[in-house]
Amino acid sequence: MTHYPSPKHPWARICLAAALAAAVFSCSSYYNFGGVYSASKRDYRAALAFYLKALKGSPDNATYNGNVGAAYFLLKQCDQAIPYLAAATRLKPDKNHYLAFTHLGWCHLHQKEYATAVSYFKKSLELKPDFPYALSGIGAAYLANKDYELARQKLQEAETRQPDQPFIWMELGWANYYLGDMGKAKLYFQKLLDKDQNDEKAKFGLGLAYLKSGDPKRGEQYLGGLGSIGFEAKKPERGEGAEISRVYPGLPADRAGLDERDIILRLNNSTVTDPAQLSKLIRSLNPGSVVPVAYLRYGSLQQGRITVGTILDNPHFQPESPQ
Repeated sequence: MTHYPSPKHPWARICLAAALAAAVFSCSSYYNFGGVYSASKRDYRAALAFYLKALKGSPDNATYNGNVGAAYFLLKQCDQAIPYLAAATRLKPDKNHYLAFTHLGWCHLHQKEYATAVSYFKKSLELKPDFPYALSGIGAAYLANKDYELARQKLQEAETRQPDQPFIWMELGWANYYLGDMGKAKLYFQKLLDKDQNDEKAKFGLGLAYLKSGDPKRGEQYLGGLGSIGFEAKKPERGEGAEISRVYPGLPADRAGLDERDIILRLNNSTVTDPAQLSKLIRSLNPGSVVPVAYLRYGSLQQGRITVGTILDNPHFQPESPQ
């Protein structure tokens, strides 16, 4: 280890201390800049590595803590993100850190801690009342907590400020669906399909809305395979298969014990490559047939059996007469 001689004069000591501080600061700034650049390229793992190096040089810097937390959040590692985001808001809880409060809200929302999520979104909105990301977040939290009217109100505010955001359309579709406004529900789900005609979640929502509004044939047309089993799915972050993102109560997937984050690998002894292929596979099966299903749950391979049905047979989603 290098040992620097101790300067004899006070002014020299001050200069040396200032020079060392500047070196540390400039190094941290460089790493933080590297993180910002990597994040702009959506390379969040590289961004995190840079942010952690910046934070090592300035551990009490609120911005660096917030950036580390944001990177963890974007990597969907909320447990790791929360301490850094909390540190950012604690070190400098001013208007410049509304984004840290918003990320905290999303982290707790993903962990299904809805009341805590709402409290953080409210703090963010106190600092920046028209922030669409926080408005859509609090709307999603209210929706998950079944406060549908409040959810619709906040999501509509978010849409006013950010009118071309598919996530907001999706949440508004479900808020209106659960409030019984099938006309608006269909409108928002259709907007999603106009943007991406292969969006299985939008098809599922639109199918249910048609079903509820008394048009079962049109509903079944959009519901397709995933609707008959009763879940939504997305492409996993890594590998093939279909990761379950939502399970609807009372339908075959729920009765078979499938849950969110399960990744379906095989159905009826056929390999599942992605959600669209799984939907086609389910549509090829006869209603009432019982087929084997293989899926990953937290990395562990599970086996089960699931009954293929039609959503029209389930009383939970029986069509209602239009008012």
